[in-house]
Amino acid sequence: MKETTTPEFEGSYDRINDFFRKIIKLLDRAEQKNVKDTYFRAALDIFKFSEVNGICLGFGEKAPGSGFGAKISKMVLETAYDIVKAGIEDPEFFQLLPLFQDNVGPDRLSDMIATLILPDIQAYTERVNQQLGITINNYPDKLFNNGLLCNPEKGYENTFASDRNIA
Repeated sequence: MKETTTPEFEGSYDRINDFFRKIIKLLDRAEQKNVKDTYFRAALDIFKFSEVNGICLGFGEKAPGSGFGAKISKMVLETAYDIVKAGIEDPEFFQLLPLFQDNVGPDRLSDMIATLILPDIQAYTERVNQQLGITINNYPDKLFNNGLLCNPEKGYENTFASDRNIA
């Protein structure tokens, strides 16, 4: 994403880094790595990533997938806390952090990134759909949501639905 030439994704890399800068700032101010600490709790409150329905990335066989649950989010942030307290503050490093955790693999990483860049994914999909003529006027018998064709493969009615507002 750092070097993409796709217009809709040109800001994605910065969007991801900005998110992790917020996490780093909060953990830097935290004095404990538990929910009793206001700053740690604030970081935990925004470190939530559900599966983004409709993009069909990952390995889940049921809809929707689990994404990051509370337990995994807390585990990742506890490790992040230790790293911040050791003096590492590079947001690029924090993008890799979940890789070093048990139960965090490509599926959950795709959930995290897709959640963070959801507006960019939506904008790209809208442009490509227009170029291909995938519109409600051309496909009146198909289900659309906010101008986007709903993914029929897993029965999603809310294409690109996420449980958080990341704008």
